[in-house]
Amino acid sequence: MDRKENDLIDNSGMFTRPITYSEFKNNLDLGRKKILDKYETSIIDLFSALKNDNVLRTEFTYHDIERTQKLQYTSSYVNSIINNSYTIAGKFQDVDFMNRFLTVGKDEGFNVHNIAEQVIIQICMGYVFNIESLKRNMLLLIDFEKMNLKKS
Repeated sequence: MDRKENDLIDNSGMFTRPITYSEFKNNLDLGRKKILDKYETSIIDLFSALKNDNVLRTEFTYHDIERTQKLQYTSSYVNSIINNSYTIAGKFQDVDFMNRFLTVGKDEGFNVHNIAEQVIIQICMGYVFNIESLKRNMLLLIDFEKMNLKKS
């Protein structure tokens, strides 16, 4: 997908400027909007319950913020690979594109004989990565010690 100058996300998957939640939501593609529409109420309810139970952290140290920024920066590279995989997957039916892609890949020494499987695995690994990223963020946002949860 070609990026325009006024796009909110650059080719590395990073936001080009600070944005509001409304901007984020309004600029999602149709598939992602459907996912958000399906889960948005549950997400809001979860954070409301955490806030009501006084276990949602609202104060962060400089170290917390710096660590989160570094993780987000690193995540952008993985998300860029995921976006590239979606782009390639979306062009599997374009014979001209695939012929050019496979020719260049072979000429440069890449293993392209099973490119469809590679793309699918990369997308799946992206989901795993993003679940782990969500877990890191939840560990930062929720004060589990206040919840009196014991590790087993």
